[in-house]
Amino acid sequence: MIVVGLTLVSGVAGLLLQQFLPRLITLRVPHEAPSEQIPYLCARLRQEGDDLLEQVRDDNRLDENARLTLSKFYHDTVRPFLAATFDRASPLARALPAELLFADLLRRPDLAGASAALFLKSPQGDWKPGAPHEEAALSPVAWLRAYCDERRGYAEQERLHLWLQGWLLLHVPLSLLLLVLGVVHVISALYS
Repeated sequence: MIVVGLTLVSGVAGLLLQQFLPRLITLRVPHEAPSEQIPYLCARLRQEGDDLLEQVRDDNRLDENARLTLSKFYHDTVRPFLAATFDRASPLARALPAELLFADLLRRPDLAGASAALFLKSPQGDWKPGAPHEEAALSPVAWLRAYCDERRGYAEQERLHLWLQGWLLLHVPLSLLLLVLGVVHVISALYS
């Protein structure tokens, strides 16, 4: 009876998760993608960030200190966050600390004029939903912020998919155990 109860509870929990989490993913993740594609998309975000920094290095409108500050921030903070697996303690993993970090970056004396002095188009020349539009050229800091926002969305999607599929790790073994106990019960009832 305990196994029957646990199987029913895990089944109802799974049913509720299947009903509500897909809607939650749609509401909270603007860049929804197939789960299997997320590592590829993260690699693409990193490549776009690398291309963007290459553009910044080649552009003469920023002084050397601003280029070095932006490059150090990218390589130390942003690039590791854009990886397929990243440290959940990263300041970019949550929206508010990320916004504060980007605001602090823009307040730095060497980057104070960067948002006005240097505007770039998408390094890949394409447009993605939710990313800055190609025609509205934005500063490299705005592009990096958009890449981080997209990566944060992928991380949220991964977390919700883990809940969506993780309940099966409890429900399937309980169901199999219930089936085995049912067969054992039938056999013992026939021979007793």
